[in-house]
Amino acid sequence: MNIEKNRHLIILDTLTKASKPVTAEQLADLSRSSIRTPNES
Repeated sequence: MNIEKNRHLIILDTLTKASKPVTAEQLADLSRSSIRTPNES
């Protein structure tokens, strides 16, 4: 799985399985990105 192209899937999976709030920093670490990653539209 290419992390850059599937970052949204990692984030959604993490959020749906979380039993407590997840921080932006945690999501960035899991998806190997920055909390300031620009939107690449």
